[in-house]
Amino acid sequence: MGKRHRRLAIVLTYLGTMPFWLLILVSIFAPQFEAQSAFIAYGAIIASFMAGTLWRSALNVRGKIFISLSSNVLALVAFATLLTGSITLGLIAQMILFGVLLVVDAQTIAANSDLRWYLKVRERVTLAVVIAYCLMTLVSVL
Repeated sequence: MGKRHRRLAIVLTYLGTMPFWLLILVSIFAPQFEAQSAFIAYGAIIASFMAGTLWRSALNVRGKIFISLSSNVLALVAFATLLTGSITLGLIAQMILFGVLLVVDAQTIAANSDLRWYLKVRERVTLAVVIAYCLMTLVSVL
């Protein structure tokens, strides 16, 4: 991947975190909107997207059966978080889900030295997302 494409991937990855942070602000300053539900819906979309990218990675990595199964199971878990009926439970489940996605992604990236830069980005972005989930969980229980 060229420098230009790498920069674009980094920018898009960080931009993907913005709705989480914006929805926290909406939840605090405009509580009449269902920002917490939107936060969970957006989280399910992003987690499903990330789980889907694992499917592609499975084509190039040893242990691809585990990665293929993980891709499907994690996408289903993301969907299930929409059905919990509890904002707090949905937030906590998705927070854990993003951590699991990072672990599985790290296994696929470890097999490809050209993508180690992406693992560093994923670690930072996952940390930012987990912090956003902690804040939204705090807002939801107050």
